[in-house]
Amino acid sequence: MRTDKEYRDAMDEYEGATTEDAREDKFRQNGIRCSELKRLPYFNMVDCVVVDPAHNLFLGLVNEHFTNVLGIRIQSFQENSVMELKFIDIPSTLSENSIRDIERVKNWLQSPFSTTFGPSRDRGIKKLMRMRADALEYVCSAIQCPLPILPERRKAYGKQDYCESILDWREVQIERRDPAASTSTLCGHVLQPDEMASIWYDLEHILTPSWMTSVPSKLGQASHGKLKADQWRALGTTHLAISLIRLWALSSERSERSRRCYDILKVTLSLISAITLATSHSMTPANADAYLYHMLDYLNGIQRLFPGYRLKPNHHMAIHIHRYLLLFGPVHSWWALPFERLVGSLQRVPNSGKVGEMEETMARAFTRMSNLQTLLSKTGCPEVVQNSRPMFEALFYPQLRDRAAVLPDMGPDMGASDLKGADRALPPDLRVAFLRANIQVPSRCQLPSHVRFNGLIFTTSNKHPCNSCVMIQESGSAAIVPAQIVYVVRLHSGFNQAVTYLGVRRHRAACITRDPYLCFPALMAQIMDACLDELEIIYLQQVVCHFACLPVKFEGQELIVAMSLSRVSNLSIKFGPSTIDSFETRQLFCKIVKGNWA
Repeated sequence: MRTDKEYRDAMDEYEGATTEDAREDKFRQNGIRCSELKRLPYFNMVDCVVVDPAHNLFLGLVNEHFTNVLGIRIQSFQENSVMELKFIDIPSTLSENSIRDIERVKNWLQSPFSTTFGPSRDRGIKKLMRMRADALEYVCSAIQCPLPILPERRKAYGKQDYCESILDWREVQIERRDPAASTSTLCGHVLQPDEMASIWYDLEHILTPSWMTSVPSKLGQASHGKLKADQWRALGTTHLAISLIRLWALSSERSERSRRCYDILKVTLSLISAITLATSHSMTPANADAYLYHMLDYLNGIQRLFPGYRLKPNHHMAIHIHRYLLLFGPVHSWWALPFERLVGSLQRVPNSGKVGEMEETMARAFTRMSNLQTLLSKTGCPEVVQNSRPMFEALFYPQLRDRAAVLPDMGPDMGASDLKGADRALPPDLRVAFLRANIQVPSRCQLPSHVRFNGLIFTTSNKHPCNSCVMIQESGSAAIVPAQIVYVVRLHSGFNQAVTYLGVRRHRAACITRDPYLCFPALMAQIMDACLDELEIIYLQQVVCHFACLPVKFEGQELIVAMSLSRVSNLSIKFGPSTIDSFETRQLFCKIVKGNWA
């Protein structure tokens, strides 16, 4: 790792270059340009720089893992040769076309048999029959494969004889093949086309709340362009985590590939668990240590499963985040995402591009937007402006323009004065639920379609199914269970006072033999029955958060995967001397911190 002096010396070299080309040469050599911070003698270029978790974890590690390790882009590739052949003394009497056929057959013979001539023998014969007879004859002589005995009526061998002899010889040869290649799990090419199609299906059918960043349904295609940090975060910690467990842990297949895919899944979820812990809105020393444990486990697993993979600088920097979590607390108070959003907003401001005018235009536009947001958050905001709120919010939050009109909070939670709808008669099922709860209610009350609580909007299932999926806390218990909001009930309890109840239906517990999602507690996900219990009444304060919901079929049942989207993680993992302090983990930690990448 470089020292402060080495950084400053590289900056001096860059500044000392007299031409633009010379400066670019220095930058390519050192990877450093210059910084105004160099003028501060007390500023240490190493110790005083903090790693930004948003760029490191989302644009760095999540992007790298799913793109270049798992291979979400499904790129074609040529596997390395599994055996070596040398063809010498090729007759000069052969035509150029025959010589090209010889090279083609040689490449086929050096490639894995299963991918070149499989899956059936007829396919291999048909492939070789396209070559010229004199080329096949030479190949038989070069590899010294035995030819069949000719019947009395025949005096010469035909293409069919050569092809069968070559294929018989190749079937018994020993291949020197990478174990990952034999299971079709090479680094960068783990995901198969059918698996990506299944992931695309999940991306289209998963239910997530409207405040969550939208992601492309055809992930890995060039059409969606470059993904932003928020999108990689949503994909890595929610969508792909749920989908990969469904693909590689729910399957009953017991092949060699399925076992290796499960090992890759565990390593992948170590990364996702580390990121989930690091980005929690609460931070404790136990959670910070859990982050380090999962991150080291991920790096250890990557090196074990893909020995040829070279760790990147981002892997090194991720280790240092543990120290910053202990020093500064939750990452939301010091990461760069707010600045990135501000830069994005300023970039969308129309301007002339002229220096001097452009800055003034951006400043005025930003001020107008801030004033409008303040106006919308005030209780005395004009009704005509309030009615236009969805349009304004779509301007403020461009990443949600394609989502429903229930957007992030721009004001206080909903109170009694915010409800101007007429009272309605209670539906029969809702009245029965109140009676079961021993709550006295009038014959009429307000039934709004949504309610704002803790900065989030919760809606009824018939209004917005995604925002109706909530985790609720049982009275007198710390356990949380998934449920669906059916009714929002507002009762006036006094002068300008109101009480909010929710009519919810819980998801039933799934009757299954195993739940692989419970093996990864940091994800806070579980399999539940798709069927709902009878309607019950809860207080609004019992709502903890939304949850992501993916319908699945497992063990012949219609189920769902419910992943809590709580922004506060209470998970703590206790480590013994055999885990985080193991010799292999400490050895990898020293290797990464010293910057000795393979």
